[in-house]
Amino acid sequence: MKTAEKILSKIGDKKAASPVTIAFFGDSVTAAAFEDDIIDNNSVYHNILYIMIKERLSIEVKILNFGVNGETATDGLRRIGEVLSAKPDLCVAAFGLNDCVGGINRLVKYENAMREIIKTLLSSKIEVIILTQNMMNTKPANKDNPHYEFSQITAQIVTNGIQESYVNAAKDAANQYSVPVADCFSIWKALYKSGVDTDKMLSNGVNHPTRDAHKIFADELYKVLFL
Repeated sequence: MKTAEKILSKIGDKKAASPVTIAFFGDSVTAAAFEDDIIDNNSVYHNILYIMIKERLSIEVKILNFGVNGETATDGLRRIGEVLSAKPDLCVAAFGLNDCVGGINRLVKYENAMREIIKTLLSSKIEVIILTQNMMNTKPANKDNPHYEFSQITAQIVTNGIQESYVNAAKDAANQYSVPVADCFSIWKALYKSGVDTDKMLSNGVNHPTRDAHKIFADELYKVLFL
């Protein structure tokens, strides 16, 4: 049974007039941050997904944005009560970009936090999808980029495989609890291996996807929900 079918079956005929509520729980990408941390709620992936879902379903859909700039999975776990209080039908959890910058030594802490997030949501009868992160920059940004120094660090995190280790840890946590994964990182990686300059898919040259690239997240989540 697809995730969307599980949610709709839970709501049932008696609640057909109630909206399906989806919470998006993550960092600055989920918070709709683009270049120079400009917030663009129209272009963020969950608004794109909202439009796609509305075209498919005949019932109301409510989107809740629990994205916060700079947060790690551990930070998210500390405020998971906000999500629980909203009582969504589904929560899409998307952490990892800020965690992996801490290096390989923080990997176990990250995976434990992701496991706790998943377990806590499921215990509250909330369906869960894990959304893996986009690939960060593979080479330092231009020197006139305000994030130039940081981009040198993130490029190393990508090229030495640390970011992918975090992605795999998130997928392992999801597998432990049998929750679906929208694996966007794998798409970025495949594009990179095929010769695409994926750094051009980053609006700030480091870790925020462009508006066009946000559609990758929406498309993969749609597949998990319906296909």
